[in-house]
Amino acid sequence: MKTPVKLWPLACALITGLALNQLPGLAQDARPKPMMQGGGHPKGHHDPRHEAGPEHGGTRHAKIEQHIQMLQQRLRITAAQAPQWDAVAQAMRDSARELDTAMARRGAQVQAGPVAATDSLKTYAQMAQVHADSAGRLASAFAPLYEAMSAEQQKLADEVFAQGMRSGPK
Repeated sequence: MKTPVKLWPLACALITGLALNQLPGLAQDARPKPMMQGGGHPKGHHDPRHEAGPEHGGTRHAKIEQHIQMLQQRLRITAAQAPQWDAVAQAMRDSARELDTAMARRGAQVQAGPVAATDSLKTYAQMAQVHADSAGRLASAFAPLYEAMSAEQQKLADEVFAQGMRSGPK
């Protein structure tokens, strides 16, 4: 199924919303870190950005669920739209899980010691691909919901996602 061009910004905004607290970590990971002898991090260094999902208290999972609920309310999803919305919500959860997995891989790589620049670039490329794939799946899940929305809801969706795209990472 071909996704209408109008939906790509919406999908990207959804994915961006899921990844907002991950992106600053990526930028910071790119900076050189002082290394201890043997390739470890400085004593006492702990980077919680490399923790993901329920195995670390579920805080990331809770944020995703809050984001899903906030969007559902802002978009005024009706009972009749619940099946389409459920597909969107599941796509958001799946995307978050995939992003968490990619971040955990990056975290393990960083924790293991010095990382070659080429390996770092490959990891970033893999993470960008996960992000792009997630955006595509989310756009596909969102398209039927968008089509089922009233004109007023579509306008709300356009505004909500335009705000998300303008605000960028926090």
